[in-house]
Amino acid sequence: MPIRRPEPIKLTGAAAKSVQSQLGVQNTSRVAPKSTDPNFPVFEVPLNKRVLIYVPNHVVDDENGEPTLRMDKPLIHAVQDGKRFLYFRCVNGLEVKDDDGNILYDGNCPLCEGTSIPWDLANLKIKQKCASLGLDPEDKTNDSVKSVRSAEFSGRVLKESNRYYTFPIVVIETENDDGKTIKKDENNKPVFHPMWYHISESLYTQKWLPTLEGLEDEPTHPGGHFFVLNFIYDTKGKEPNKRDAARNVNVISRTIKQSEKLRAYLDNVTEEWTPEKAQSVVLTNQLYSMDELQNIADKVLESSKDMIALLEAAEASGTSAVSTGFNLTPPEENKALGEGTVAMDETDEDDNFGDIDLG
Repeated sequence: MPIRRPEPIKLTGAAAKSVQSQLGVQNTSRVAPKSTDPNFPVFEVPLNKRVLIYVPNHVVDDENGEPTLRMDKPLIHAVQDGKRFLYFRCVNGLEVKDDDGNILYDGNCPLCEGTSIPWDLANLKIKQKCASLGLDPEDKTNDSVKSVRSAEFSGRVLKESNRYYTFPIVVIETENDDGKTIKKDENNKPVFHPMWYHISESLYTQKWLPTLEGLEDEPTHPGGHFFVLNFIYDTKGKEPNKRDAARNVNVISRTIKQSEKLRAYLDNVTEEWTPEKAQSVVLTNQLYSMDELQNIADKVLESSKDMIALLEAAEASGTSAVSTGFNLTPPEENKALGEGTVAMDETDEDDNFGDIDLG
């Protein structure tokens, strides 16, 4: 459905003057909103900065009775929409009925069920491309074959779900972003900002756990501790970007003396930053109905199904879709897969979704 042209707003008086004075000095932004509530923002990975943070000490017991950080742990699918990836929470295994007994979730996930189709398409394209090049698609030691396989597998439009962690942190401003000298306001109080921290389980394991294991008290979680997130890394002559900054982050423990009152205060102001709140406001963590997810799966897989039919027909007729000049890459479309979802671009901090294996 084409977008209807909206009616322009008409401003008069002080409002018109105020708008006019601000229009010429607007700042551009490539950062897509990641939260529906500006009072509960999601942390954005900075470039070439050190960030001092405090992890609030909100702790619960896990299934083994061990203390662990209170957090939301969504499984998230990446769905390709043109050149972007959108995030959708997986509902596999959920069995939920509403108060009237109507089934909301039946244990299945339409996105999970659709992941086999991009794999089938990738394998068909690998077979056809290798045949056109005179290569054996099963010769995984051949560099050319490996290149073809890698390109097709990474280009799948619907990915399996990956585990993410979402928990609150408090960003404490420092002078010149050095991660050391705490900024103070006019009342000589630290300047700080509570935010959601969103990171993939694999990156958390890689970057955070070694730091925790190196602490004297060997905590099982980062709650109640200060850290410096060092996003300065060797770009090897390239322009820095958020994804590489996140992949190369150094998590460094920081001790702040006589900080008991500050820690207690920050714990208190983040008390309502619960997993339920994350599910409510963080776009990647929100739940969608089975019908919505099925609609997304149908739309994103439509071109893949068409391409599979084309390749299978070409194979049955003894011709090659490659040699006959067919474009094996599905056309880029603005599918509008889901309003309110978050698009991933080259600046995002995610370490998985671009090539399928978060902060």
